[in-house]
Amino acid sequence: MSRSLPVVVALSVIVMGLWHIYAAQHASFVSELFEVELGTVKSHVKYKQAELVDRVDRTQEVLRQALNLVSGLKHEARETDERILTKLENLQLENEKLRIRSRQIARHIVESTQWRALKDWSKFSVRGFMSEVISRNNERGPPELFEFPSGLSHGRHLCFMGNDTSNGTRNSYTFAWEEALPVGAVVLNGTTLVSETEYDHNNPWHSMYNLVQFVYWKLANRCEKADRLILFHQSELRRSMGKWITQIFNAAGLPTQPYEMPIGDKPICFQKAIVSRLGMGGVPTEIFRELYAQVRCQVRTLCNLPTTRSTTENGKRSINITLMVRSGARQWKDQTAWQRVIADQCTKVEGCRWTTMYVANMTFCEQIKSMMETDILVSVHGAQLTNMIFMSQGGRILEMFPKGWLELAGGGQYIYRQLALWNGLVHEGYWRDEDQPECPFKDDSAKCFTFYKDQDVGMNETHVSTWLGRVLEDFRSVKVGDGSASSGVDSRGDHIGCYCMPDGSQHQLI
Repeated sequence: MSRSLPVVVALSVIVMGLWHIYAAQHASFVSELFEVELGTVKSHVKYKQAELVDRVDRTQEVLRQALNLVSGLKHEARETDERILTKLENLQLENEKLRIRSRQIARHIVESTQWRALKDWSKFSVRGFMSEVISRNNERGPPELFEFPSGLSHGRHLCFMGNDTSNGTRNSYTFAWEEALPVGAVVLNGTTLVSETEYDHNNPWHSMYNLVQFVYWKLANRCEKADRLILFHQSELRRSMGKWITQIFNAAGLPTQPYEMPIGDKPICFQKAIVSRLGMGGVPTEIFRELYAQVRCQVRTLCNLPTTRSTTENGKRSINITLMVRSGARQWKDQTAWQRVIADQCTKVEGCRWTTMYVANMTFCEQIKSMMETDILVSVHGAQLTNMIFMSQGGRILEMFPKGWLELAGGGQYIYRQLALWNGLVHEGYWRDEDQPECPFKDDSAKCFTFYKDQDVGMNETHVSTWLGRVLEDFRSVKVGDGSASSGVDSRGDHIGCYCMPDGSQHQLI
C-alpha cells in the first residue's frame, strides 16, 4: 500500500499534464477554426452584397425604362384624346348640320304633301278608293287587306282628311313618314280597320260580304285587338252599320260603333291601319268554310247556345224544316199554302218537324237558335237568307223568286247559291213564280225589273210537294254522326271551341 501510493500520484501527475497539453492544443485549434470560419463568412457576405447591389442597379434601370415608357404613353394618350375630342366636335357639328337639314327636308315634305282624292272616278268600282294602292286583280287567296305602314307605303303612315258623307272626292288621303306628318295632324294610336264598299253596311248580305273579312283578320293575327272601325261607301264616310253585322262584330270582339271622324278640317293619321276594298272577293271556298264555322261558334257562344247540335232526338234521327217569312216586299202570296205543303211532306218522314220563322219579329239570338236547329230552309230570295251561315254544314236550301228575275236580274240572283256552297250547304235549286202580271214597260228592262223585283211569290203545290219530298228523302239518307270532342270539330263542321273570343281568350284553331 505504501509503495503504490507514489505510483498513483505519479500517474495522476502524468495524466493531468497530458490533459493540460490537450486543452491547450484544443483551444488553439478552436481559435484557428473560428478565424477561418469568420473569414469565410465575411467573404460570402461581401459576395452577396455585390450581387445585391448589381440587382438593385438593374432594377433601377428597368424602373427608369418603365417610367420613360409611361411618360411616352401619357404623351401619346393626350395626343389621342385631343384627336378624339376634335373628331367628336367635328361629328357633333356635322350631326347638327344633318339635323338642321333633316328638319328642312321634313318641313319641305310636309309643305309639299300630295293629297289625293279618296274617290278616283277613273277607276272602276271600289278600286277607285285609294286608287294609288294596286289591287291583286283576279288572283284568289285570303281576303285582300292592305296594312299601313308597310313596304307598300315605303314605311309611311296612312292619313285621311275630310269627313264628307255625300261626295267622296271631297275626302282625301296621303301617306306620310312619322317624322313628317302633315301640319296639325291628329294621330290615332292602335289599330284602325277601314272598309270601302260599293253597296252598304246595313243589308245583312252586303254588310257580311264587305265586313266579315275583319273576323278573318282577327283569326289570322292571333286574336289581335282592333281599336276602331271606319266605314266608307263609294268613298263617302258612313257613321253607322246594320244591327245584324253589329252583332257579328260583337261576337267576334271587333269594334261595333263606326268611328265618326268628327274632325273634318285636320289630317287624321293612323298608327296602324288595315284597309279593305274587295271585302271577301276572290276568297276560295275552304277559307270561307272555316271562317263561317268560326262565326257560327262565336255567335252561338254570344247567345249562350251550345256550339254544336245533336242530330238525334230520343235516339232517332231528327230533321227540322224552317219556312222563312220576310216582312215588307217579296212575301209569300199564300203563306198558308206553303205551310200546308211543308206539313204534309214532313208527316211522311219519321223525326221530321217544321216551324215558321218570322225574321223581323225575332231578336238576333232567336234567329241564331232557329238557324242552328234548321236542316232544310225554305225562303224567298232576299237578304234574310244570309242567316244560312248560322246553319250547320250539310243543310239544304230551297229558294223562290218572283217572275222576271231570271231574265232581268243578272248574276246577282245567284249569290245565295254561292253562299250555300261557301258554308258547306246544299242549294237545291229555285222555283220561280211565273203566275205574275205582265210588265207594262216592255221596252225598258230596268223598269220591268223594278216592276217584278218585289212581287209576292205564289205556290204550285204539285211541283213544290214533289221537290220538297225528294229533298227530305235525300237528306234523311245521308248518315250524320254526333261529332267528337277529340277532333275539335263535329261531323257537321261545327267547332266545339271558338278560336277568338270577345274577352281576348284564344283556343286552338282547328
